[in-house]
Amino acid sequence: MCTLIQTIERIPEFSLKKMLHSSAFQQWFSNQSEHSDISNIVNDTDPATSLKEYVKKIIRKRFCGTVVKFENVQFFDSAFITTICRGSYGGKGRGAAFINSIVNAPDSEFSTPGIDICTPVTVIIGISEFEHFLKDERIRSIDLAKEDFKKIQKEFLNVPLSKRVRDNLLRFTRQIRTPIAVRSSSLFEDSLVQPFAGAFETYIIPNSHEDPEVRLNQLEMAVKLVFASLYRPEAKLYFDFTGRNINEERMAIVVQELVGTQTGDYFYPHFSGVAGSYNYYPISHTKPEDGFAVIAFGLGVYVVEGKSGHRFSPSYPDLSFGSTKDVLTNSQVKFYAVNTARKDINIQFEGEKAGLDLLDISIAENAGALKDCASVYDIENDRVVPNLNVYGPRIVDFANILQYNRFPLAESLKELLNTLEKRMGTPVEIEFAVKLPHTNNNLQKPQLYLLQVKPLIGKQLVHEIKNIVLDPDRVLLYSETALGNGVIDTITDVIMVNVSAFDRTRTEEIVPEIEWFNRKMLKANRPYLLIGPGRWGTRDKSLGVPVAWSQISNAKVIVELGLENYHLDASLGSHFFHNMTSMGTGYMAINQGNAAEIANWDVLSHAEIVEQMTFVQHYQFPSPLNIEIDGKKRVAVVWWKGNA
Repeated sequence: MCTLIQTIERIPEFSLKKMLHSSAFQQWFSNQSEHSDISNIVNDTDPATSLKEYVKKIIRKRFCGTVVKFENVQFFDSAFITTICRGSYGGKGRGAAFINSIVNAPDSEFSTPGIDICTPVTVIIGISEFEHFLKDERIRSIDLAKEDFKKIQKEFLNVPLSKRVRDNLLRFTRQIRTPIAVRSSSLFEDSLVQPFAGAFETYIIPNSHEDPEVRLNQLEMAVKLVFASLYRPEAKLYFDFTGRNINEERMAIVVQELVGTQTGDYFYPHFSGVAGSYNYYPISHTKPEDGFAVIAFGLGVYVVEGKSGHRFSPSYPDLSFGSTKDVLTNSQVKFYAVNTARKDINIQFEGEKAGLDLLDISIAENAGALKDCASVYDIENDRVVPNLNVYGPRIVDFANILQYNRFPLAESLKELLNTLEKRMGTPVEIEFAVKLPHTNNNLQKPQLYLLQVKPLIGKQLVHEIKNIVLDPDRVLLYSETALGNGVIDTITDVIMVNVSAFDRTRTEEIVPEIEWFNRKMLKANRPYLLIGPGRWGTRDKSLGVPVAWSQISNAKVIVELGLENYHLDASLGSHFFHNMTSMGTGYMAINQGNAAEIANWDVLSHAEIVEQMTFVQHYQFPSPLNIEIDGKKRVAVVWWKGNA
């Protein structure tokens, strides 16, 4: 059937019409697919186009929910995943194939009224293309484990893609005229045992240049840079920490049509986010099994990077996670979009965000895209109303969707998470994007696109803290928001940001000091307790210290502090958080406004100050601290068991 598409393109129109009237051809065509009937297109004004679309419809039905080689279909479609190169699909590729098999299967379980569950057009470049690069003399001549990363990038860019892959990517850019995401998919990435979420690079290409060769060159560069990102310094630290050999790793690529709507010069979904089937931070009457979701207007880069989004439970979507003041203070004010007017980009020098703009939320409102995603704080009446016609500060809270059920988002996420968890046999986290009906897309109802799925690992909840006595002379920390499980009684070192001198405007200056201490402790093979204000791992420097995971990789327990006038926004729903949980790193959040929680700095007087920098101090106790984490109750205590 796929060769028929190519034949139709070459046949003269008069020959095609003659063929369509042939009873022998009509019978042959009918034999290729059950209930196929082409009699209704015999007299079409454009029979070639009509016949091609009819053939594609049959192919979609035949391969729906599967992974197929491009040569077997000759076009790209969201109904199936297409491979253009041999070899393993890698972690993200396997996840994409798994999602596709469930969502697009003929007997799909998802049938929530009022919303379509979809997958984007997806292409996988198997690891054999990466191995093709490794065999090239230019790559073989350098030590990938030790060479400078800029040099590695340059050499990868000098190696051409194989003709087969390049030709097929050219066909992809000719068919897909919306922006494209190029994602890493290494063998270990998003695995159950050794997660490498966020360790490698992802590029978004506007794909808007008029010349398909230019679009292809941009896509080819993105593929090569993702290959090279396996050897970036942050990724190498992951390998050092996990004990994996970087030379054993291989990289596949997932190329996806970006989800969104074109509005002026910008392309973006109405909102994107992450959701998990297990919630480590349940509030009120919710349970961990009720799951969580974090969403933000625009591209998902905003949430995945750890910027503040709107947090809710799919089981209780109208339950507030904070006061009106908290919501107003932490509401999203900017969003990411692809600037399709930026046709000539150079991602080598401009980086992963070369095609993106960080825009004020008012731009979305002026385009009519914010209508169902935001409310207004009515200052005069001290209330929040889901009506943008009211004067006042905008709050991106998705109230029309979550509280007034504009469409069943929460119900759909709950169903998806439950199904995926059952199928994978472990709690899961998904990334998704949503398109709402808009004058620019002519949709009849909202579309929820599943982009990725990965295991969200939690320790078995077996350790129990009973009858705890908080000795004020010995207890350093006590938290009622903890993650992890068990007893750690081997740590003597504490790396701590000096809270008395903390300045939220200088968090970027703290990063190199933290990295210095982490490298020092890693080299000495000394795990440590890490303590600091705000969120660890955020890229929004106003929310905490914007470290990468590799810069704190030797921390055995991580503590986030909420100080007076510095609200704590926990690290929920980011790549950083996924790695922390999967690596078995303990976590504690302490809000000093909570009278039940304890941060007792007097206990540090029993420790020696080994080294002190401008913002960070290294304490060392003469004997190990005792750290207990009760995963079921979600409480944790750190106390010193030496002589007070």
